[in-house]
Amino acid sequence: MGNYLEDPPIKLLDFMLSDISDYGGQIDAILIAGDLVVHGLSNSDPNHANWPKMKDVVSAITASVRRQFPGVPIIPSIGNNDVLNYYKTPNEDKKALFYGDLYDIWFANTAQAGVQNTFMQGGFYRVDLAEGISVLSINSILLNTLNSVSETTSETLQRQWLEDQLSNTSDSSRFFLTMHIPPGQWWDTHWKKYWKDDILDAYLALFATYQSRIIMLLSAHAHPGEVRAPVSAK
Repeated sequence: MGNYLEDPPIKLLDFMLSDISDYGGQIDAILIAGDLVVHGLSNSDPNHANWPKMKDVVSAITASVRRQFPGVPIIPSIGNNDVLNYYKTPNEDKKALFYGDLYDIWFANTAQAGVQNTFMQGGFYRVDLAEGISVLSINSILLNTLNSVSETTSETLQRQWLEDQLSNTSDSSRFFLTMHIPPGQWWDTHWKKYWKDDILDAYLALFATYQSRIIMLLSAHAHPGEVRAPVSAK
């Protein structure tokens, strides 16, 4: 909404959300696939960050959604424009600050407060919507090719957590997987991969193994609307 490289005015956001609300019907959850912050505010310089301004934007948007849909679970994923430094996950010394601030904005004092343990480990978490229906929010910033941060513990923990969620459950359980950056490729002057090769292979193998339990993968990032069909690399 609004102009590229500019946040839309809050009145425009409120109007859009009000229009959605007016359609009526039951809304079980609101999945937000990332990039709440305008392009360009997340700094490329690892020694400088605009986090206080960015945090205000995330807080304002979250508050607006809550006003229009009180009591409805909000399930956000982290986008490449939402991080301290563009496309990069925080270093070990910044993890507690970054994930802690987002947790306080998105989940503290809500029914989703129980996601704190895994969210603080790396921005991934699970929300149960109903018996046998859950949402798994994956932090795809950990996976993308432009994430040069040397801290790899978070990605290892997320991958093991994802496999545990998909495997340690009944055959009737079903999952929505949400993330910001999808697996696959995109075209610039040539084809480029969104995720690192070894990571892509591992996750596609997981998706293929447990495809009967995955309802869909919801992502954003690519500005045109797309429908993708991940296949196993094996």
